[in-house]
Amino acid sequence: MFQATLTGEELDEVLTPITTIVDECRLQLNEEELATQAVDPANVAMVGFSVLGEHFEDYDGNSTLAGIDLKRLNDVSGMAASDDEVRLETTEDNRLHITINNQLDYYLNLLDPESIREEP
Repeated sequence: MFQATLTGEELDEVLTPITTIVDECRLQLNEEELATQAVDPANVAMVGFSVLGEHFEDYDGNSTLAGIDLKRLNDVSGMAASDDEVRLETTEDNRLHITINNQLDYYLNLLDPESIREEP
């Protein structure tokens, strides 16, 4: 299980650089951080990031590899204002539960990480 709470602005700061390069990625979720590396389909650009758990308002993660459709996540996160609280949580049925200000709930199906191009 993984759960993290951050603001809409913080989520946007994480998603913007990576969604300009790739549409989906493998997220490494563990006790200390959320991280990924991805290369665009033409092998021209690479993007990577790591966000330590201490930078979230709330963070709890077990070692998990999750595939995620970044464009869909970006669409949902676009509904959050910069100061809105956004909670991300994986579910038992392989979905990402996104809650914005405890008012809007959205479930995003996670992708099979093996179906996503491996990071370099």
